[in-house]
Amino acid sequence: MENMNDLPAPEEASAALHEAEASRSALAARLVVPPSSLGLLGLAVAAQIALTAVGLGQDQGQALDHVWLVGVGVVVFSVAAGLQLALFRQRSGVWLGGLASRVTFGTSTAASTSYALAMGGAIWAAYEGAWALCAVAAGAGGAAYVLSGLYWVRAYRARPDRHARGEPALLLAAIAAVAIVGLVTLILDH
Repeated sequence: MENMNDLPAPEEASAALHEAEASRSALAARLVVPPSSLGLLGLAVAAQIALTAVGLGQDQGQALDHVWLVGVGVVVFSVAAGLQLALFRQRSGVWLGGLASRVTFGTSTAASTSYALAMGGAIWAAYEGAWALCAVAAGAGGAAYVLSGLYWVRAYRARPDRHARGEPALLLAAIAAVAIVGLVTLILDH
């Protein structure tokens, strides 16, 4: 057991905790998410939604001929996500799990809800052959993704203690697995 005489006095411990909290708040106020990275992410989300909808929305006999577009959409999103995280890390010098999880990978309620609605609308429009509506749904999904990211940045600055952490990697992997199973089901069911 540690030597009990080496423990700081309650006043010293309180001061150290206050200083750490002030340092975290100062860091949160200084952090900048490059607007270009959020814009790039929004465009990538819109492209991914559109490519998935087009890949799935072809006529019954041609569906598997265009399914590769789904993979292209995933690659476009992955590259943009990696760039956004790299730009943020380069500019700020820190890693924020909340940014990666909630902004980049869309696990916030606003991002995931808007993404699901936009994806559903774009796929429906593609099945109906309403390509302009498909593009509108994809664009709206990308824009909503960016807005939810901006909202998270504001919330993080106000309460960094509450918003700095993201979801555990295992949960993100489970969500990705469910999304992949759903996508494969859509492809095979088409």
